[in-house]
Amino acid sequence: MGIIYMEFDMLILVKFRLGEARLQKDQLDASLTTNREFMAALSVYCSMSTSGLFEESCAFEVCTIESDVRGKDRMVHDSRSDLPVKSPSARLGLTSQKPRAVTYVVRGELAFLFFTGVSVALHPGFVLKWDEGGMSNYGLHIKTVIPYTFGLSMLALNSWRAARLYAGADSRSRRLCFVLTTYSAVVLSVMLSSYFYSRNIELRDLHFAFCTLLVVLVGVASLWMYRLWLASRQSRLLLSVQLLGDLLALLTLVGALHVLFLAEMLSNIGFFAFLVRTGLRSAVEDEARR
Repeated sequence: MGIIYMEFDMLILVKFRLGEARLQKDQLDASLTTNREFMAALSVYCSMSTSGLFEESCAFEVCTIESDVRGKDRMVHDSRSDLPVKSPSARLGLTSQKPRAVTYVVRGELAFLFFTGVSVALHPGFVLKWDEGGMSNYGLHIKTVIPYTFGLSMLALNSWRAARLYAGADSRSRRLCFVLTTYSAVVLSVMLSSYFYSRNIELRDLHFAFCTLLVVLVGVASLWMYRLWLASRQSRLLLSVQLLGDLLALLTLVGALHVLFLAEMLSNIGFFAFLVRTGLRSAVEDEARR
């Protein structure tokens, strides 16, 4: 079910981006560069399908502009035979791995939210109360330990898989690889330490240290991703949500507030949104440069 929901969400994104790109194309000169950038952006969003649910929706859009691009490619090739040009159809097979990395990030987040929902449904008293606890409580009890473990494990695993696809590229991608790799390791550390943190004060302090490290990591990484491009209303909202979650988490850790579960969810969703935004924009820029 989670994958189906993702497909419909991405179908909406595809239609929006295609309409936006077509409007920009109509407003600009119908030059070869414009057509190629349009096809590059189209390639990225068409490739985001994981089950082929909306590939046919993109096919019509491709066909409507392919003849125009092919004609201009032929003109350039005839006038400058030493510079052969790729056909638009060849562009539909993405050379960049970044769209796949975004898919892994989305899969990990959907799995995390699903299994978190299962944990809450099994024992809502841990987090849905005025003096609410955090997700770590679900790692202490047999009733909830299995969905809790699946949720965090899938989040860490898919973050690590996404990180591998960013390795060895430009400096921005390498930093994103470092962020995702570190995030994966810290999430696993938080999960493993949550199984035993109630046994003594040393294990509790170790678990709290991992939790604090996670808060700092996602806060700093979100601020870095926010500053990669010009700020917009949407990016400001995402940053506000993420930093609010981090602030509430830190205040809870020092005992000033007791809203840990809310803080964890806000911080997680804000960070996830920035990862998707950064991955998609990087992929579009990479394809436009090719």
